[in-house]
Amino acid sequence: MVVSHNDTDHIGYVDDLMDSDDVEVRNLYFNGIDAGNRAEDGVDREFDSSEMNSHIIDQAGASRQITDAGLTVRVARPDTTNIDGVSTSDVNANSLITRVEYGDQTFLMPGDIPAPVEEWVVSKSNIDLTEVDVLQAQHHATQEEDDGVFSRTFSDRLASDTTVVIQNRNTDTSSEFHPNCQALRNMVGEVGGVHWTAEHGRLEITISSEDGMAERPSREAEIPTALLPRVNNGEGGCATG
Repeated sequence: MVVSHNDTDHIGYVDDLMDSDDVEVRNLYFNGIDAGNRAEDGVDREFDSSEMNSHIIDQAGASRQITDAGLTVRVARPDTTNIDGVSTSDVNANSLITRVEYGDQTFLMPGDIPAPVEEWVVSKSNIDLTEVDVLQAQHHATQEEDDGVFSRTFSDRLASDTTVVIQNRNTDTSSEFHPNCQALRNMVGEVGGVHWTAEHGRLEITISSEDGMAERPSREAEIPTALLPRVNNGEGGCATG
């Protein structure tokens, strides 16, 4: 299990999964930066009563690769020592970026990286965005003034059939976790479709063990322009930006 970073909306419920009879967790990966919340305490308690292995990727630019039965998982920490405008101790900027490859399918989960790290992914990392089939949008595709993720430069690099998943709870009314209209506009004509969990509900993607092909969610992804009228901050308007 990879925890991109320790903000509550990412590490929350990890302790429940660790304690679940339905999920076997043997190894967990963290970026090693404490956020100081109760969810971290719950994870610590589960570790104390288990035999799980904890792996801390605490060096900027470091990475790990896990391979098992045709599955390849690459977990990388951004090289924040060489990225202007971010700190090596910033929780979001040092989100672990997870790339999963199985058969012909590639999934990318960049956590909550901000704009400077997104730019690093595009221009200086060895992450090939053109091969990504499913992308969990970084930082919920928000575009606050000090964030600005999902730039046109980033979306231009994605394959035209990439499916983007924007994740937030159905109950969120704050614009903090809502995708931004500019981010959606940047996706227009660049990605195959968008799933927004607040609009479409829970999404499950199943990968066939025979050929590595992904079975996409039953509900079709929507083009970004179709989501624009429904992306709002609880007051009927687009989120900041």
